[in-house]
Amino acid sequence: MNTVQHPGRRSVVGMTLAFACAGPSFAHGGARNAFAPVLADPLMSSDQKLDAVLTLLVRHLRTDRAFIYMRDPDRRMTAYTHLATTRPGWGRFALNAWSPEPNPDTLTEPMLKSAFHSDQVHYIDDIETAPAGMINRALERSYFGHRALIHAPLHQQARFYGILETAMKDTPRIWSPQTRDLIHWLQPQVARLCSLYLSANPT
Repeated sequence: MNTVQHPGRRSVVGMTLAFACAGPSFAHGGARNAFAPVLADPLMSSDQKLDAVLTLLVRHLRTDRAFIYMRDPDRRMTAYTHLATTRPGWGRFALNAWSPEPNPDTLTEPMLKSAFHSDQVHYIDDIETAPAGMINRALERSYFGHRALIHAPLHQQARFYGILETAMKDTPRIWSPQTRDLIHWLQPQVARLCSLYLSANPT
């Protein structure tokens, strides 16, 4: 499975990923063991770790795309900062294009509105059958092109740092208990990386 990353990353990312993906723990579903070398690698920056985590996520879950929608809670700016995809033709986001965040009080996108206030993860098996009021179906169809998705808000010490999302383009997907366990484990890890990334890369 070939994965497209944000360009310009140093070779240490590739070497760490090769190590993480090669071991039997990855092949046999030991997801946390696959991510651990990346999260603990002292040679990788927070930027590189976020890229590597997304690459591992799409490979391990066999999803079509994963991305970080990051929020700077101090300046109230947001951007799509990191992306990995196994579908290069699937529309790319404008990475690193920071803009003022939407007003959470007037948002009409239910999952994003919820993310400002809660770290509840939304597991959407099929946008076409999701309960009314849970998602903005038109937005998921026309802008994101999703069919199934995981929407995981990133909170640390009562601060909202963005959203980790992974998705399927064309097919519904029932998200397994193992997948849910992995996402809940990754949430605080990725939130911490976002905080470190913002410290090193001010908006």
